[in-house]
Amino acid sequence: MPTHVHEQRDNPWLELPDEVVPVDLEALPADFDLAVALGGDGTLLRASRWVADLDVPVLGINLGDLGFLSAYGREQIVEALADALAGRLSWEPRQRMQVEVLRRGERFGSESA
Repeated sequence: MPTHVHEQRDNPWLELPDEVVPVDLEALPADFDLAVALGGDGTLLRASRWVADLDVPVLGINLGDLGFLSAYGREQIVEALADALAGRLSWEPRQRMQVEVLRRGERFGSESA
């Protein structure tokens, strides 16, 4: 779990098991095989951005109501993890965009998505 979220573990709205460990997103280890995004489409997209340069696949598990991008819903968490561990998931690489905003010929901002 990202360090900035893990630091909020004492808030009543965030119930975390003791086994959850914080991870510095600026120094992700390069030796993991799968990222699991628990949340909605925004969470899945954010997790994808965090691991994009590592070529690590992201398994989305939707905890909300819609979740167009996630392959599994909240009631399928155990099934999703079992499928991942058994190698039954297919990896579909996605393209990323780099956007730059120029103002009067000078770079005003940029974003990778």
